[in-house]
Parts: sequence; C-alpha cells; structure tokens
Amino acid sequence: MMDPSKMTVARLKEELDALGLSTTGKKEELYERLIEALDRSDDDDEEEEEEEENDENDPEPSPAPVKKTSRRAAPKAKKADAVKVEEAPARSSRRALRANR
Repeated sequence: MMDPSKMTVARLKEELDALGLSTTGKKEELYERLIEALDRSDDDDEEEEEEEENDENDPEPSPAPVKKTSRRAAPKAKKADAVKVEEAPARSSRRALRANR
C-alpha cells in the first residue's frame, strides 16, 4: 500500500472500503480514518506476535492420563452347545432311515 498522505480521495475510499470502514467525508477525514485503522491493525499484529512468542516459550502441557479399562473376552461357546449342533443332523438322518423302513 502506498503512503496514505499521497493517496487520492478515490484511492482512500477504496482502501477504507476494503477494510469495511465508512467511505464518506472529506479527504482529511478519510485520511485520518485510514491512519487509525492501520494503527489498530499494527497494534493487533504486535499483540499476536507477542502471544505467539509467549506460546512458544510455554512448555507443552502433558497429556491427560489415560484410564485403563479391562477388556473381558467374550464367553466361549460351551461344548454342549457344539454337540447339540452336531446332533441335529444326526437326528434328522435317523428319522429319514426310520421312514424308509
């Protein structure tokens, strides 16, 4: 950006509009408004830089401890259940044999 004191009224208005500020008034008012906005912007930039420097100097917080939970294995199928599954086809085979007699 060029020096605000050397800007035309049209250029001052463009810069103020880009900053979301009012573009009404005489050249001197526009100039003052732009200078104030730029000063505030510079102050904000300095504060952000200071905050970043402070953040860099602060030690990283340690992570929160992780609560351990026990995981129980799902209960295994009982042998009796497995036997019943195996018996089922055998019973139907017996019925088929009896029906054929």
